Amino acid sequence: MIGNINNYTNPQNFATVMHDMASPVTLIRLNLDLLESEIKINKDIKTKAIIIRKYLRRALDGVERVSKIMNYTIDTQYRACPHEYFNIKTELLNVINSFEVRSQMENVKIFYRGEINIKLAGSRNAFHRLLGNLIGNCFDAYQTSGKRLEKILNIKAYKNGEYLVITFEDNAGGIPNSIQKHIFKEQYTTKSMGNGLGLISIKALVEEHFGGFLNFYTIKGQGTVFAIALPLLKSI
Repeated sequence: MIGNINNYTNPQNFATVMHDMASPVTLIRLNLDLLESEIKINKDIKTKAIIIRKYLRRALDGVERVSKIMNYTIDTQYRACPHEYFNIKTELLNVINSFEVRSQMENVKIFYRGEINIKLAGSRNAFHRLLGNLIGNCFDAYQTSGKRLEKILNIKAYKNGEYLVITFEDNAGGIPNSIQKHIFKEQYTTKSMGNGLGLISIKALVEEHFGGFLNFYTIKGQGTVFAIALPLLKSI
């Protein structure tokens, strides 16, 4: 159970965060210890498989709880921090370049188009986080999309009236209809080790910190486009 999230916005309440994380961390350690012990005792392969699933699921529950606390803590700190002005093109390229190694390992080609050489008001770290999460989600989509001749992620940035629009387009086959209606719901994930907080957390960051909005559209058998629109009214 997570404590009062408002307590996390104050750096003086760091102890509150540590206290709330102690329980799930203990849960993780306990179940991994039990897993190791049970595997040593039981020799039957089928029994071992059941034991592994049982204790790993419990440990992953603890990981999800820790991740939830961390995400809320980070988000509330972003909301509390003063705005700064930063160059959009520079920060976009910095985030894209940070995926160079993963791009090579997973054979995903990233193409960027945009000459948005203007400044945005907000937290630079928050901007990095929402971009990194959206790019990471595109990479993750290929893990369940089957074999493809070429994995391509197109990122575009452009001005549309008083908004900066950034789109992330993959060709991972689209999001099934059964998943689309749940995609921004808390605790919903299609990843075996996910915590269901990625997109809902990013959506909240876009709306509450930058005053923008996040949306997507998808075509079955082709791919998905996620788009963020951030107001430029405060830009200089």
